[in-house]
Amino acid sequence: MGEREERTMMTATKRATYKATFQESIVGAVLQKVTRSGRRLDLGALPQEVIDYLCVERANEAAPWRFADGDFDKLVACGEVKERKRRNAPRQATAEFTVERARPSSGHAEELPRTWNDGAHCGLTDWYPELEAAITAALARGKGYAWTTGWYSSKKEIASACITQRDGEITVEASVSDDFDTSGRGKRTIRFTKNLDRIRDAITAAWEEAEGDQRDNRVYAGFSVGRGDQWEYTLILPAGDGYLMDSPPGDYYHRWGWQEIEEGEDRPAGISAEDAESLLAAAHRFIDGEVPIRKGWQVTCGDEWTIRAWEDEEDSLEPSDA
Repeated sequence: MGEREERTMMTATKRATYKATFQESIVGAVLQKVTRSGRRLDLGALPQEVIDYLCVERANEAAPWRFADGDFDKLVACGEVKERKRRNAPRQATAEFTVERARPSSGHAEELPRTWNDGAHCGLTDWYPELEAAITAALARGKGYAWTTGWYSSKKEIASACITQRDGEITVEASVSDDFDTSGRGKRTIRFTKNLDRIRDAITAAWEEAEGDQRDNRVYAGFSVGRGDQWEYTLILPAGDGYLMDSPPGDYYHRWGWQEIEEGEDRPAGISAEDAESLLAAAHRFIDGEVPIRKGWQVTCGDEWTIRAWEDEEDSLEPSDA
C-alpha cells in the first residue's frame, strides 16, 4: 500500500472521531480565532490529526471550512511532509494557508445588501419590492445562513424594524417614536420559516409590543378639541415624568396647555372661561385614570365643545399627520 493510500485510510477511520471533537478542541478554538481575525496560519504547527480532518472536510459539501485557491494543495502537501517527518524522513517543510468560515458564525449575521431607502410603505410589513426580494433570497439559502436586514424604516410611520436570522431562529425587532420623541421597543422570535406571512405576523406582534412600551414611556397626554368631529384646538398636558419638564419634549410643541393662544393668554379666544375649565377638568380626569382609557375616548363639555384623547386614536391630529 502506498503512502498516500495509507494516509487516506487513516483519515477515513479518524474522521468520525475528530468531526465530533474538533470544534471543542483547543486546536479548533485557535483555528477559529485565527480565521475570524483574517490572519494566516502556519500549518506546520498543527497536529497531523487536525490536518487529516481538514483534508476530509474539504471534500464534504457540508464542510464548515473553505480554503483559498491553491491552499488545499498546500494543505495536502504539508500533511504528507509531516507524515514523513514522523517516520524520520529527511525532508522537512511547512506551509501557510488561509482558512475561512464558509458561513457566518452564530455570533455574526451578514447584513443584506441595501438597495432601498424606506423598507416599507404604510407600516412595517408592506415591504417595498427590493426588500422583499432580498429577504426571500436570504431565506432560500436555508437556516445555516445568518443574515440581517439591518434597521429599515416605514415611509408613513415613525417606526422601523429589523429582521435577523441566526441559528435557525428569526428574530424581529420593532422601534417606534412620535413627535414627542417617545420611544418604544418590541421583539419577537420564531423558528426558521420561508413563509413571509409568518414573518409579517411576528413583525406585527413586535410592533404592537413597541407601541405598548411607548405608551408606558409617554410623558404627555394630547387632546383634540372641536365642535363635533371638526378639530379646532389642541391641548397638551404633562403626564408622569412630564410634570418635571418645563415644556413638552420634541421639536413640535413648546408649551404645556392650549397650543393656539398668544403669549399671555390662558385659553383660546373662541372658548369661554367656563367651557375651558370644563375641558381641562375632563382632560385631567383622563390623565388621572378616573375615566376608562379606551379607543376614541371623548366627552362633550358645555353646549358645543367635544374633547377627544389621542390615546389609541386612529386619526390623532399630531402635526406630522396634519
